[in-house]
Amino acid sequence: MCGGESRKPIGTECVDEQAGTASLPEPERLGIPAVHLELEPVQAQALEHRPEVLTAARRIEAAQARLEAARREWIPEPSLRAEASRYNAGGQGISEVMAGFSINIPWLNRRKYNAAIEEAKQMKEAAEYELEAARKETLRIVRDALTKLETYHHHVELFRDRILVLARQSATAARLAYETDQSAVPEPH
Repeated sequence: MCGGESRKPIGTECVDEQAGTASLPEPERLGIPAVHLELEPVQAQALEHRPEVLTAARRIEAAQARLEAARREWIPEPSLRAEASRYNAGGQGISEVMAGFSINIPWLNRRKYNAAIEEAKQMKEAAEYELEAARKETLRIVRDALTKLETYHHHVELFRDRILVLARQSATAARLAYETDQSAVPEPH
């Protein structure tokens, strides 16, 4: 059962049932599917779905809303108020009516409103930097992962196509030499 029907630890031998001799598995049986991924589409998908990037984008939207609210504070807001009071005197209806009209004038407190606008701008800038950092980190992570994947795939091909073939040839040559009494059995290290 050497061909891949059952897995054995590395370094164990497979026994050829017909010849009764040790042999290495066929290199073709160590098939690992080739994965060919393009960097840009994978990075684009990661940017669309990574929570850190999505969170940073939402923070920019929130900071923009705060900035717009701070700018609206400069606009005077009129307010109208009406109030009616009734005292507990028997048949009396409304005993007192009060009405009011007010306008807040934000221009008198410029420092407060300018500071609020500046703070909102800085929060938006910070959120934009955070988004850019999250994007760059995501792109780096994807690039590193694909580089590792390509390296591992190269190692598999190297072992499958070269090293295992050479080991197989060496083992076959040693076995044939031993069978024809041309060499002694090598000592394990």
